[in-house]
Amino acid sequence: MTEIKQKTMAIQIKTRYLILGLILALLSLFLLGWGLGSSKQKKSLSGLVNGLKYEITRSKIEIDKKTIYLAKTQQELTTERELRKADIVDKETLRKLNLKQTNELTKAKLRIDTLLTQVSHSGQIITIHDTVTINNPKKAILLPFSFTRKDEWLQLDGTFNSQGKLDISLKMDVSVDVFTGVEKKTKEPICILSTANPYIKTIGLASYKTDPPKKKKYGIGLQVGYGINLIGDEIKPTPYIGVGVSCNFIRF
Repeated sequence: MTEIKQKTMAIQIKTRYLILGLILALLSLFLLGWGLGSSKQKKSLSGLVNGLKYEITRSKIEIDKKTIYLAKTQQELTTERELRKADIVDKETLRKLNLKQTNELTKAKLRIDTLLTQVSHSGQIITIHDTVTINNPKKAILLPFSFTRKDEWLQLDGTFNSQGKLDISLKMDVSVDVFTGVEKKTKEPICILSTANPYIKTIGLASYKTDPPKKKKYGIGLQVGYGINLIGDEIKPTPYIGVGVSCNFIRF
């Protein structure tokens, strides 16, 4: 009878551990699923945030009674090695520019975006009457004629000859300032491109700040110096030349 009771208790104990194990397994699966879901959501949000972070924002401000057009983006912190991997900068370009390395790089795409409506011309305007447009006469300009437009930012000159061939010349003053610094509110590195020219639109802007690789403290090389030489019981300072391992405290 005692033996049956002991077996019954053993079965109850085993059942208890089995139930506890199942509960722990379910809890572990729940925590694992929650962790993976949370991680996936964070990665998704991180990608979205990074996408917005480096997006161009455009605005305009008034400085000394002049309208300044701004294009702004966050400056990306990276290394020159990563820029080379992404084919953004290469050794050949640095060599031809006489640069050993680049600390900052800003790439901008600008576009002339304008519609000139007030253009003066030297043409003679005539009215055309024919059987088709008798009740709706048309205006036309006699060839040849020239046209022009000039303001603070551009000078446009063009000519139509007697055969209708167009020759055109457009001169535009493009003055663009690029500022890189740290934004007051976010404390993040930022790049700002500004111009007072209303015909210029920034359609692409990317800025990178590279950290130069840290110089290693230890090295192996040819050494020239003055050392201590032990000869018998006597210590003598003597000059030497050799190859050895060095720990550099001062570089020059």
